[in-house]
Amino acid sequence: VRARRYDQDDHYRDERREERAYTRPKIIMATFTGVDPDAWLSRATQYFEINDVPRYERVQFAAYHLDGKANVWWQWILHKNHDEHMRWRDFERELITRFGSSVYYDYDEALSKIKQAGSLWDYQREFERIASRVRNWPESALVGAFVGGLKVELVAEVRMDRPRSMRASMESARLHEDHLAAVRKARPSGVRGEPRRTHVATEEQVPRTERKSLGEVVLTTSNVLTDDEMQRRREKGLCYTCNEKFTPGHKCKGKEVFLLEFEEDYVGEEEKPPEESLLHMVKCKKHGPRMITFTAEIRGKLVEVLVDSGSTLNFIDEELSKEIEIPFTKVKPFGVKVANGETLRGDILFIVVKMEAQGQRIRVDLYALPLKATDIVLGCQWLETIGPITTDYWRGTMEFGRS
Repeated sequence: VRARRYDQDDHYRDERREERAYTRPKIIMATFTGVDPDAWLSRATQYFEINDVPRYERVQFAAYHLDGKANVWWQWILHKNHDEHMRWRDFERELITRFGSSVYYDYDEALSKIKQAGSLWDYQREFERIASRVRNWPESALVGAFVGGLKVELVAEVRMDRPRSMRASMESARLHEDHLAAVRKARPSGVRGEPRRTHVATEEQVPRTERKSLGEVVLTTSNVLTDDEMQRRREKGLCYTCNEKFTPGHKCKGKEVFLLEFEEDYVGEEEKPPEESLLHMVKCKKHGPRMITFTAEIRGKLVEVLVDSGSTLNFIDEELSKEIEIPFTKVKPFGVKVANGETLRGDILFIVVKMEAQGQRIRVDLYALPLKATDIVLGCQWLETIGPITTDYWRGTMEFGRS
């Protein structure tokens, strides 16, 4: 028995028979009314390929699906060409010329200057529309154009992730936008609930720290008065914070020791705190726990960071935030009381600020305030994210994560 030898055409026909063995779903070609010719031509081409429509029949088939002003245009084309047969390539060109963007529209220039104005989804859709019209753009150039066009609060965060593909860029942008939305939703009206205190050291109390092994943060103590020193100051009528005479309404001339305390929603003029409350706060500060400070780096700039478990949130000095140009978002105005009875006001939140300290990468949200005495305060909002912590005030270290 001789085996039949199939030539290439026979083999192709057998494959086509197998493909047609299943029931193909019915596909209806969309009607074109003059809107978005690029999208319609793309779908028309897919329809022709799926249904094996010969090229010489495509123009007549497509013309049947023209409606409204598109059909009026086609009647004029037939009249102009005296009903001569038109090739599909010429039909595409004529359709784009009549209903597409201006022939002078430069898609390469548009893609290089694209900017996000609305939602991320709208921006992504517009980016894809323009990008589909450009040629010979490498992946790295597309990534750069997409990331560079994002809103200011997103672009820096996505760049820090260093995406190398369009898929990674879009995923990163969506993650950061979701985080921003969650933060705004969680704090739409400022900070509520039981006030929590945040101690901030003075410049004199926060000397520059030393570098130690990975995972270990140097502790720097504040100048805590002994009982004898406090007794002597009481006898002389001196302020616990400075060497000036203490009187009702006294304000320290130097850098104050801040006691940060978030207020509930305030309206109008703030009430002046009782003098007993002010004195009580200063005493509590001096008898409070020792403070932990370390040096970190933000965008190439060294900053002093103070860790305080008594603080609910994290803070950054306003002047520092202006120097390093961190993207921010506006929040409802809030107030923070200091030891001299004044209230610091703020309305800016820096989201997912990235710092590095002794090999550790830190990502935190920071509220801006005119701290002056220190650069950054990290509170429970950050401490809750780093897991178990071992603090040795005698050795001056705080260990967390890997040692």
